[in-house]
Amino acid sequence: MVVKARAYVDGIPSKTVSKTYFVWSEGNPYDIPVISLQIQENYLFDYNDGIYTAGVDFDTWRAENPDNNQAYRPQWNN
Repeated sequence: MVVKARAYVDGIPSKTVSKTYFVWSEGNPYDIPVISLQIQENYLFDYNDGIYTAGVDFDTWRAENPDNNQAYRPQWNN
């Protein structure tokens, strides 16, 4: 469970803090450690910044290589 909280004193907000809590009745039921990562959604799915979308890098590469049928390989992956 992720809890995101902010306190207010006289209408002035504090810093927003996010914490993750794992709640199991008898401890971790898995054989391996469990972790939680928090990230802004746009870093995953945004057209310009997302790592889980082909996005602007792919579209730019495809426009520059219209006859290339090979898979896209980023420059930094060479």
